[in-house]
Amino acid sequence: MQLQLFIPGKNWRLSLAELAFLLENKKIKFAICAFSKEFFMVRTEEAAASIIDYLGGTIKIGVSATDFSTEIVRKAFLQKDKEAQNQISKEIADSGLACEIVKNESEKALFGVSVYCAEKPLRSVSKVVQRFIGSSIKRELSGYGKKSKFMGFAKGRRLPQLSHV
Repeated sequence: MQLQLFIPGKNWRLSLAELAFLLENKKIKFAICAFSKEFFMVRTEEAAASIIDYLGGTIKIGVSATDFSTEIVRKAFLQKDKEAQNQISKEIADSGLACEIVKNESEKALFGVSVYCAEKPLRSVSKVVQRFIGSSIKRELSGYGKKSKFMGFAKGRRLPQLSHV
């Protein structure tokens, strides 16, 4: 089973109910691992791409490349703990994400990072988290000899380059 992330629309409860109904109706085995107003984490036996056309209340579907605890994110970005930041960088490197990007891109890789925080204290540092993850991926790509461009929050920018859709 594959861990997938669903970004709900305005009415997150309706989005979650719609998703559960659709998966049951299509007889796709699933388990809801976590949910909040910001996102749902769902394990499915089938790729979510096969169901996106049937979902009206879901803005975005993604696949988790790696996973780290909320506690380590708190330490790394609220407490500015370098050891925790290094651990996050290592987990990103170990995820194989850069290798996948290199395989799928022939020229300069263009990528974005979306950060969704279920906990309010972490929302204040979401721009910092996004830049950190983007920079970590860029470093990994350069290790493969791959040039890349990261689309995200520039330091002096109020709005993101990528929208929620």
